[in-house]
Amino acid sequence: MANVENLGTLERRVSMSLPADDIEKQVDERLKKLARSVRMPGFRPGKVPLKLVAQTYGPQVRSEVMSDAVQKSFSNAVKEANLKVAGYPQIERKNDLEFSATFEVYPVVKVGDLAESGRAVNAYRLFPYEMAKVIGAAQPFLEIALGLLLLVGV
Repeated sequence: MANVENLGTLERRVSMSLPADDIEKQVDERLKKLARSVRMPGFRPGKVPLKLVAQTYGPQVRSEVMSDAVQKSFSNAVKEANLKVAGYPQIERKNDLEFSATFEVYPVVKVGDLAESGRAVNAYRLFPYEMAKVIGAAQPFLEIALGLLLLVGV
């Protein structure tokens, strides 16, 4: 579950709580998968007891699962709220399964109708020789841009 708060004009905070059952289930799945391939002295590959694997690698696996779950929860909350995140969120841990992410969003820019502004819009007429002059001046830059596009494979 996630809750989106408005902290200012562009700043938002998402509070997330992760389900403990899902976290424990994923940790167990990853530990079992890891136990099939882990090598430890005194054991054949893949024959290390799960309890020993959990004791050795448990905190690291739990940290990875929590990180993935927080990232997934944050992405889902942002999509649901239809927000465009600017930059990286600052994630704070409230307790074991609750987190908050503070971040900024892009501002909403509304472009008004220029005809309603009351300002006169000047229209200029370009003659063919003037257009040729502008195109001729821009041609080296266009060739470089085209070369880069071809190099990148676009």
